[in-house]
Amino acid sequence: MEFLRITEILLRRKWCVLAVFFLFVFIFTALAFLIPVSYQTSAKLFIQSSSAFSSLMSELDMPENNTTGSSDEDLFETKTALAQIRPLLDELISNLQLKDRDGEPMEPDDLIKSGLSTKIFLRPSVTVEQNDDAAILEISATSSDPAQSAAISNKLAELYLNYNVERAQEEVIAVKKFLNKKLELLHDNYNTSFAELTEFKIHEHATDLETEQENTILRLHDLTTSYEDSQQSIALLNKEIQQTEQELRKVRKYRKEIKEFAKNDQKSTLQSELDKLLVQLASKRIVYQKEHPEYRQIEKEFEAVQKLIKKSADIVLNGETLAIAPVYDSLSSQLVSMHIEREVELKKSILLQDNIAEYEKKLAAFPEKLAELTKLELALSADKDIYERFLNYLNKVQLAEAVALSDARIVELAETPEKQNFPKKTIMYLLGISLGLFWGPMIAFFFEYIDTTIHSPKDIRHIDPFSILGSIPKARCLKSEQLLTRHRGNAKSSDDTFSEYYRTIRHNLQFASVNKDIKTILVTSSGIGEGKSSFAANFALSCAKANKKVLLADLNLRRPAVHRYFSLECTNGIVDLVKNEVNIQAAVFETAVPGLDILPVGHIKENFGDIIESDNLRQLLHNFKRHYDTIIIDTPSLNSTSDALIIASMTDYLVYIIECHRTQLADIEHTYHRLQQAGIQRVGCVANKYHNNKLLCGNRTFQSGGVSCG
Repeated sequence: MEFLRITEILLRRKWCVLAVFFLFVFIFTALAFLIPVSYQTSAKLFIQSSSAFSSLMSELDMPENNTTGSSDEDLFETKTALAQIRPLLDELISNLQLKDRDGEPMEPDDLIKSGLSTKIFLRPSVTVEQNDDAAILEISATSSDPAQSAAISNKLAELYLNYNVERAQEEVIAVKKFLNKKLELLHDNYNTSFAELTEFKIHEHATDLETEQENTILRLHDLTTSYEDSQQSIALLNKEIQQTEQELRKVRKYRKEIKEFAKNDQKSTLQSELDKLLVQLASKRIVYQKEHPEYRQIEKEFEAVQKLIKKSADIVLNGETLAIAPVYDSLSSQLVSMHIEREVELKKSILLQDNIAEYEKKLAAFPEKLAELTKLELALSADKDIYERFLNYLNKVQLAEAVALSDARIVELAETPEKQNFPKKTIMYLLGISLGLFWGPMIAFFFEYIDTTIHSPKDIRHIDPFSILGSIPKARCLKSEQLLTRHRGNAKSSDDTFSEYYRTIRHNLQFASVNKDIKTILVTSSGIGEGKSSFAANFALSCAKANKKVLLADLNLRRPAVHRYFSLECTNGIVDLVKNEVNIQAAVFETAVPGLDILPVGHIKENFGDIIESDNLRQLLHNFKRHYDTIIIDTPSLNSTSDALIIASMTDYLVYIIECHRTQLADIEHTYHRLQQAGIQRVGCVANKYHNNKLLCGNRTFQSGGVSCG
């Protein structure tokens, strides 16, 4: 249904659609020939998203190179903006002598403005943008001169490259200054760290702490092992001495020998010497290995003293001239040896304990020294690495300074264009057609939206209080004197196309008179010129052709029109009858159509209200009902006067004429409220001058249209 509704609107507003369509086509066709021709060409630059110098700047975290870590999109936005900075554009305008319409040097802001105005007013323009998603920067120039457009693109590309080189050199110089200051500071830090490490090694005698620590651990292990062995030897000797003493107690002379042995001065001297050698031997054993010559020399002296003590004991015992059995001699000799060995082991054990404590204290101091040494060495190593790295940066920067290059290079120069860029006639034609096809229906829909008039009988069906009786198409026949002439010749023609519409209305009125006969019919409309008089005349003809006796009365006292349709002179009429100035025979006129009589207005006076409201008029209409089957009354419009409402109270039915494409919906609503206030309930609508069909009028074919001549 919506599609049918849209189609109906477009067909109804087809002239509006066509007018808008051809207007757009004409405008854009004219523009295609009238707009000055402009040419466009472009130079292309390849942009490196990252270079060696950029990587170096990223490592240094330099603020001068803050675009290194940006995304590719941000990078190209920056490059695009740099290519359009004012200094470059000023130099471009100066080099190429670019002028505006007034012959003055162009402003940079005007040069980078691109749009329809630049093409229409023949002003050079330049745009810089990324070529799709590639790493290509495209510098496009537009001008009415093809050679000038190519020169603008190439010159701006050249200026941009030179600017990039200068900017790179400035960055290199700034970085070089930064690195030199940094290297001076790093060199001082390195010297300070080196001096602290050297001072620590000298003070702590720590040339090689790790090796010294390993040797100390080995020495401590050897001393601990020797101490444990000495303790085991002492325990074993104590046990052996105890056993030997038990055996010697069995011999009484044992104590005397021991006493004399203990009193021997030579033995005491030798024992003292033995103790000294034992201390030296233990000390040398800590410092030297057993194979060392000094250690072996002391060991030999110790063995010699030990033999002298044994020999002295033998001499003392022999001096007592004691008779000792061989077993007793052996036990005594063994006991003396064991006492000597035990004393040696005891001295050795004490000395080993002292050395172990000393080495443990020495070993405990190693972690602190190692930590401090490691800290100083790490600091020195870090200062050295940083210094060497920045020295390497400085070498790279010096190399970059020597060969400072731009991060962009021209890959395609702009060539002089041969074909115009604007206007493109084909696009202009298609654009005009497209806009016409779009705005034509849009404007038609807009007019349809703001148009509140009745367009077709379908619109009347939405008005609940009114029932639609039918519609009358629009035509160019049956006007004025032609109305009666045409129907004289074919009054009995049953296949007259035009008569079918009135026949339909007549049949609908018959259906409406089921409950009550309709003999008097009032015809009116909202405004003047909507075709009510034409309808009344033609409807009267239609009723007469149905073999009815019909009276057509004209009560439009202000603008009488019925007499003109039948070529009558307005002499006597209904006004004269109401005033009783003439009789019915003098006021009613017969027509050439059998059964149709005309009652014109007659002599019009100024007191219209008195005539309409008079009882004589009511009685006159009542009398006419006895002589005619149908009385059709033409009245003034409802908006101009209230005559129709007064007369409607005297009639059986009111036919409300609505002229399509003229009568407003507000007028219909206003009419409905007035009829309600007047108590008029039986109302039927007729859509007049409805655009629909083709009608045949005589021997001519014409578009459907109102048969009215209002």
